[in-house]
Amino acid sequence: MPATASPADQSAVRDFGAAVVIDHRAVDPAAEALRFHPAGVDALVDLVQSGGRPAASAKAVRPGGRVLAIASDPNDTAGRDDVSMRFVMTAIAPGDLEALADWAVGGVLRPRLTRDPLEEAAQAYTDLQDRHTFGKLVVSP
Repeated sequence: MPATASPADQSAVRDFGAAVVIDHRAVDPAAEALRFHPAGVDALVDLVQSGGRPAASAKAVRPGGRVLAIASDPNDTAGRDDVSMRFVMTAIAPGDLEALADWAVGGVLRPRLTRDPLEEAAQAYTDLQDRHTFGKLVVSP
């Protein structure tokens, strides 16, 4: 399964199970995915929160494949009538947090955390907004 990441995050993405990691800053991710999978990929999950990206990425999806995106117009077809384009919006339901906690304790969910002491919370929050981060920020006493 190909995934995209900056060079600094490629090792972590491989740890999550990606067999191939594409540097999205150096090459066209769709073209590179097609290099590894000339017939196209079955599904594309686009988690980039900026408009226009799924349409460009959809080039890598095979006819009959699926595109799931979190930041696109739900009516966007990506210029393709041969793929299923879905806008995904998440919602939380009773029991979801308990299930996530069970997965984390059981080792199924392996979050990547950055820990900062409480006295550095303001700077940690500023860093979270102003620079690229990978994973979740935890401020502890």
